[in-house]
Amino acid sequence: MPDKVQEGQPLVLPGGEFAMFSYEGPTEGLQDFILTVYGTACRRSS
Repeated sequence: MPDKVQEGQPLVLPGGEFAMFSYEGPTEGLQDFILTVYGTACRRSS
């Protein structure tokens, strides 16, 4: 899990499942947050 994550746990979802997440922080950091979430998901699925 990235150092910036304050709380949470790694999660592997079967195909077709989904997860909900929330972001609290500066607007400028939202893109990095999304890329971190989806980048992690992409690395796990390959």
